[in-house]
Amino acid sequence: TCECLKAESDNTPSNKSSLDVGKHMKNKIIPLMAKLREYVDEAQLYTASEFWPYPNYTDLIYKI
Repeated sequence: TCECLKAESDNTPSNKSSLDVGKHMKNKIIPLMAKLREYVDEAQLYTASEFWPYPNYTDLIYKI
């Protein structure tokens, strides 16, 4: 999924209108980001907090 996200990101039209870029993001990038998020959320369940390099939801809500 990371490779697909990178490939689609590289394929983002640079010579098109803002509308076309927005459509590309909506139709290609955001669904891939959502899929990647599923994998990351699951990985977080199996990783001890001291080894998780990012803040979790509790940290974001109560500690920041």
